[in-house]
Formats: sequence, structure tokens, C-alpha cells
Amino acid sequence: MSLLTVVVVGIVVGIVVAYVVSKIVYRLTLHPLAGFPGPKLAAVTSLYHAHYDILQPGLIKKMPDMHERYGNVVRVVQPNLVHVADLEGYNQ
Repeated sequence: MSLLTVVVVGIVVGIVVAYVVSKIVYRLTLHPLAGFPGPKLAAVTSLYHAHYDILQPGLIKKMPDMHERYGNVVRVVQPNLVHVADLEGYNQ
């Protein structure tokens, strides 16, 4: 490979890594839902939901445990969604 090719590949990889890191930092700190409790992995990626649906019995069976741990409102399933356990949590 020529030096130019290596430099271009390095720049592209650097841009992709910077984008992913900035997206993670945004979702954990600056996102409008960043203040809601819940697993950090669920706040970062939708793969959290896929993990429980594919490798575990299902995320819906895990929800009572999550609400017990994090409270009535949990940021889970996707980075842009919260799950509310009851009407009291909805009114928060």
C-alpha cells in the first residue's frame, strides 16, 4: 500500500471513531433523556434490547427487576425511549 492510502484509511478510521465516541458522550450527558436512570448501555445503543430478546428470555421479563433497581421511570430499550411502570411515574 502506498503512503497516501494508509493516510486516507487512517483519517477515515479516525473520523468514524470520533463520531462514535461523540455520539456516546452526547447520549450519556447532553441528550434530553440523559437524566433518567437506567442501564448505560441502553442509553447508548439499541443493541441492549436485541441482547435480551435474542440471548435472554426477553426484555419484558426483565422490566420488573429494572423498575425495582432504577425506579418508576427507566431509560431502556432504545436511547430515545423510557419505560414507565405506573401512573405515578408517568406524572413525573
